[in-house]
This record gives sequence, C-alpha cells and structure tokens, in this order.
Amino acid sequence: MAKKKTGIRVIIYKTRHKSQPYRVDIDGFGPGPMETLRERYARPYTAKRGAIRNLKAWSLFPGQWNVTRQDEAIPVTFEQVGK
Repeated sequence: MAKKKTGIRVIIYKTRHKSQPYRVDIDGFGPGPMETLRERYARPYTAKRGAIRNLKAWSLFPGQWNVTRQDEAIPVTFEQVGK
C-alpha cells in the first residue's frame, strides 16, 4: 500500500528577541529532521517570504505555493505559532 504524500510544512515561531522576534523551521518532504533557518525576521510576512526564497517555491495562483521535486509539484503550507 502506498503512503499518503504530504507537503512541506513551514512553521513560523515568535521568540523573545526584541528587534527580530520571528524564526522559521521547515519540515521538508520525507522523514528527515526539520531545517531551521539561521536568519531571524522582524515580521511574520518577511519570515514567510524568506522561507519561500529558501525553498525556491513558485506559485501559479495567489497564496498557493509549490516546490518542484522530480517533476512533481509538492504543496507548501504555512503555520504561525505564538502570535
């Protein structure tokens, strides 16, 4: 039986830093560990944009981001923790 394919999950955390309180974790495709971006961001929108650039994601419709992997489009979902 084939496993259900899941997309890439991007999690935006709010930390206790004053000037740049947001950081990004990327839960990639497959069973590997989560990737943490080294940069911190001032706003959640810029954190999302930094994750999109890191993944080299593309969009055909506004708000629906995808990553190409072996001629297959994998959807990207965004979550924000600690608003």
